[in-house]
Amino acid sequence: MGFDTLAQDPKAMEVIGSFLPAQTGVVVLDSGSATVTLPRFQRVDTAFASSQTANAARVSATSGATFTITGTGTDIVMWLAFGVAKV
Repeated sequence: MGFDTLAQDPKAMEVIGSFLPAQTGVVVLDSGSATVTLPRFQRVDTAFASSQTANAARVSATSGATFTITGTGTDIVMWLAFGVAKV
């Protein structure tokens, strides 16, 4: 079973019991990578990626409020990020 959404802009989440703001979204890889920028974050502290194919997807770099996901081809990838929100 795959994701039923091809793309989703970053969406803030209400995470109860957590001190870090969280955002989630969906991207389609372009030639094996995608760059995600979180407009409500000053900085990404950690991010996770998941593809529902046999191909692995991983977060390969973070810089400020941006991170890069690498994987295979044009896989659809769901991601979750925690960081510091803009004030």
